[in-house]
Amino acid sequence: MTEQTHTSEAAGKIQYGRFAAISVTTVLLFVILFLCMYSNFYMRAAEYYTNPLETEENLSLLFKSDYALYRDLYNKINGKAISYGELYLNEAVFSEQKQAEAGEGTADYDIYYSLWEYGYSFLKDSLDTFCESRINSDFDQVGQNFDYLITDTQSGTQISNTNINMSADNMDLYFFYLEIEYDANGNATILNAKSENTDDMLKLASSLARDRTQPVNKWLKQYGLKAEYNGTLLLHAPANCTIIYGIATENYAAIQDNFNDSYNTWWNSYDAYMYYSGAAGWYAAITCLLLLLAGLLPWKKLANITFDGRKLFTVPAEAILLASSFVVLGMDAEVISGIVRLMNGESGAYYSRWLGLSESAGMLVAYTLHGFGLFLLFSITWYLGLCLHLIVEKGGKEYIKQHSFIYRIFPYTKTRIQRFFTALEHIDVSKNAKKTIIKIVLVNAVILFMISSLWLGGFMVTIIYSIVLYFILKTYVSRLQQKYGILLSKINEISNGNLNVEIHEDLGVFELFKLQLLHIQAGFRNAVEEEVRSQRMKAELITNVSHDLKTPLTAIITYIN
Repeated sequence: MTEQTHTSEAAGKIQYGRFAAISVTTVLLFVILFLCMYSNFYMRAAEYYTNPLETEENLSLLFKSDYALYRDLYNKINGKAISYGELYLNEAVFSEQKQAEAGEGTADYDIYYSLWEYGYSFLKDSLDTFCESRINSDFDQVGQNFDYLITDTQSGTQISNTNINMSADNMDLYFFYLEIEYDANGNATILNAKSENTDDMLKLASSLARDRTQPVNKWLKQYGLKAEYNGTLLLHAPANCTIIYGIATENYAAIQDNFNDSYNTWWNSYDAYMYYSGAAGWYAAITCLLLLLAGLLPWKKLANITFDGRKLFTVPAEAILLASSFVVLGMDAEVISGIVRLMNGESGAYYSRWLGLSESAGMLVAYTLHGFGLFLLFSITWYLGLCLHLIVEKGGKEYIKQHSFIYRIFPYTKTRIQRFFTALEHIDVSKNAKKTIIKIVLVNAVILFMISSLWLGGFMVTIIYSIVLYFILKTYVSRLQQKYGILLSKINEISNGNLNVEIHEDLGVFELFKLQLLHIQAGFRNAVEEEVRSQRMKAELITNVSHDLKTPLTAIITYIN
């Protein structure tokens, strides 16, 4: 007997050993295959990647900086220190509109109503606050990465942060170069431009230049203002100056990380890998292939494979659904995000700094950890395929019966819900229902609190909860109407003279009326029986009296005859 047990255990170990070897080898092969595709992903993503210097985000920062540079230039020329609001808010346009205040009810008055409501001083102070917080912070960021030069076209006064001659003659020294000219009316023109994709950058810059108040559009929208009235700007723009921004070719590599670390730039890379590189498609293909291999291979006695005395495929069905979600979400959180950080060098640089390693050693650590993450995702996928194999082997219904946690607690939950509804249907309407109402409100409050705590999907859960609540209330009201209909039909039968009506149905909240109705029915029956008995006595009395009168009357009739 002992020898048979040892033999069985040995056979189980051999079976598990083969199974583990096949599983690990298969998953590793697919991990290596996927990693070998990364260079191809990089080349395809690069075709759709936009240089961060040429994005609308970066060019908008430069146009915002125009406002800061022009104010500094104006103050230098005039020997003043005026604020953004004093320089840029057009008081003349405001005064013109102030005089037109009599036009109340017109479209123009409606547009500029906020001007009358807030007043010029308030708007000027508000513009100061906005520019000090928004434009100054953006200008600080630009000053850290760009060379700049602003020149007054009338006096030749200049402000710059570099000793390099930034004229167009030296544009070849720059990897990025943008020269903007503002005329006397604040109209902007792009004079010169250079970048990795100069034509695309020039088109975008020209489009932004046409919107002269673009840097403060958010402030205008905050008060419902329009930038122009009767062809005149409510806000001044920089005027009579040229502004040049540039990044020298020799400095570009040093500051490139500053742009690659920006939020919008990272998402630009993410979109390139997610939608254009083919990484998402390959991940989905490998996942499906692993599921098919694990599910279709001719495994024998898969349900009996054990590890350390425990069966490997007896996890709850809910855990399988959770693992499936993990595999799907892993494409976003681990695969695509990991590829972006690997290919732009962010992961390698991080581990190099953190562990004090060389750049190549840091990249090796990054690839190893990323490969481990892929191995985990593909292993879960492989396990899910094996579980699908077991589901097919046992049958879906039988598998759920044996392995679903929810199915096991369903009878208990169903009983509790039925008791709850039964309690609601049997509320004693003759007593105060305050406690019952409080319980219902508290239960609903707990459910709503849980829904409101959901950061993602709360709206959809609210809709589902509302639909479920609708059907629950509809069922409850329908059952009340059904019980009320039974009670009403019995009352009609009694009113039609049927005093032998019997009510066997459970009438819920109307159960008290059922008892009262039975009492009324018994009272009617007694009254009718008393009336019948009285009528019978009257008939007997008349019969007896008539019989007693019959004999003397007969004698009298005979005597008369």
